[in-house]
Amino acid sequence: MKNPILVTILLFSVLIPFKSTGQEIAVTFATESQSHSELLELPKGVQSFLSRQALLAKVDEEIKRLQLKGYISTLASEREIADDQGLPVLEVIFNLGQQWQNLVVAFPKSVEPYLKKSPWLKLLETAPNSLLQPHHGDSSTFLKKNHSLRKLKIPIDKVPEFMNQLSQSLAQEYSPFSKIKFVNIEALEFPDISVTLDVLLIPQRTVDSLVVKGYPNVDYGLLKHRGGLKLPLAFSEKTIQKAEENLSTSPYLSIQRPSEVLFEDKRTTLYMYLQKKETNQLEGILGFGSDPENQSIQLNGYLNLQLWNNFNKSEQFNLNYKADGNQQERLEISASLPYIRQSPFGIHTSFELFRRDSTFTTASTRGQITYKPLGPLEIALGYTSIKSTTGPASDGIQNNIADFQQGLWGLEAKIEQPKNSILMPTNYRLTLQYAYGSSEENSLSGSSTVAMKNRFPRQRTSIELEYLWDLWVNHYFYIHHNSRWINGENLRINELHRFGGTQSLRGFNENLLETAQLHLIQTEYRLAFSDAFYIHHLTDLAFYRDQIDEQMTTNYSLGLGIATMTRAGLLKLQIAQGFGKRSDFSSNNTKIHLVFNSRF
Repeated sequence: MKNPILVTILLFSVLIPFKSTGQEIAVTFATESQSHSELLELPKGVQSFLSRQALLAKVDEEIKRLQLKGYISTLASEREIADDQGLPVLEVIFNLGQQWQNLVVAFPKSVEPYLKKSPWLKLLETAPNSLLQPHHGDSSTFLKKNHSLRKLKIPIDKVPEFMNQLSQSLAQEYSPFSKIKFVNIEALEFPDISVTLDVLLIPQRTVDSLVVKGYPNVDYGLLKHRGGLKLPLAFSEKTIQKAEENLSTSPYLSIQRPSEVLFEDKRTTLYMYLQKKETNQLEGILGFGSDPENQSIQLNGYLNLQLWNNFNKSEQFNLNYKADGNQQERLEISASLPYIRQSPFGIHTSFELFRRDSTFTTASTRGQITYKPLGPLEIALGYTSIKSTTGPASDGIQNNIADFQQGLWGLEAKIEQPKNSILMPTNYRLTLQYAYGSSEENSLSGSSTVAMKNRFPRQRTSIELEYLWDLWVNHYFYIHHNSRWINGENLRINELHRFGGTQSLRGFNENLLETAQLHLIQTEYRLAFSDAFYIHHLTDLAFYRDQIDEQMTTNYSLGLGIATMTRAGLLKLQIAQGFGKRSDFSSNNTKIHLVFNSRF
């Protein structure tokens, strides 16, 4: 957008008229005083101009530049001379005069709060004699009222900076058609010039209409609460730019071009140019490893289906299935609607089912009310119900597995900023979760056949951070940190966190490890050869509490990987070797992870 305030600076400008001719003009430039010749920013030697108007424009541009340097009485005159071959040449001579140093600006006292918003002016006000004693007078147009005038001494070469800073401050509260200019220009004692700051302020315009081009079916709840465009909206260039920045981080749309504003007599309309993104995603992961017991190849996999914004309501549906090839399966289904009737409130529901052969099955159901106040921040309050049942293959006493039912109230806060890239889709993401409730079990007391209900307190805490550092050109460092705790009495194996595999601890089988306390860090150093290909190392470290001996244990893995964009989607290949407990240093523990991601 253009400068929000129209700034007019009126200084002395005297130019002696040139004679008119329709022919191409040969011109040289010089100064009256040889000591001023280095001040000109005009080409040396003979220059050609196609018309008199082009020459006048060039001379006028140079005079204005010299005036801003303090040579406000600059004159330009012409004379005809002959060049080395005797051909006539027009010589333009600049008489710069004295260089005035300072501008003593008289301004209404009501403008002073806007001047103080400028860091440069704050420094100037603390300088000796920079802020002179006030006197009384009238500002010709400032709100049509009399104000006490104050004076500020400014170096002439700082005048453009002064006017720009003042115009930007005023633009926050007044219309972009407001004007500020210098009037009553008088010479004081050399080298100071006196001017009056004349201010014409027009009340701020209000954006009362929004037109979306390119994606007219966009969810207006997204524009209001992620972009901050809640009509009617006081017009401000910074507000519109901030809205574009927030919307550009949305996974559903992109900004095609900068927004435009149409000012009419009784209405102000904001035009936004948006484009819908393809956000549906199918991701499949296949893991290859060797079974150390029978020396055979063992397969484990992962499937993630993501259906987002298909009804233009910012809705999300996710289906996640994971299997480790050893009769362990996990199914997760979730759905959310973030902006109900264009409000910042939404709903989120999820269902998770985990089954370990015929030992036990755990089902978890969660419902949340979400709140998105502004930008990428989301806050959620919800309730989670967890029910686990044991199967015929379980030995509950020996394996610490039992039937239970839990009810947990939870609070969650999340902020994330994606990147407009399939190859590296995440800039940063932070999720904080806390849930509190109880776990209920049935047990027999002594020789009684009547089941007794035992209730134990439960607390679940989770902190997850994902960040991508742009180190320098084509070099990136990615880190993913995940910490989880389960606190309470009588913890059971079938309620613990399970980890291991491609999305947690690479180099290990899916869901291989179990714990009530986990600190997991995944890192990758990425070297990108183009926007469609990079190679990386990987280091994963898991620090967790072993449930058998109650000791903190460390597992880690090392490996290499590549990622490349194909016509069908993103393809990743990772090779990782796991070390630590329930692993060894042999090649039998090397895992190959193949990931394919396609958007549609």
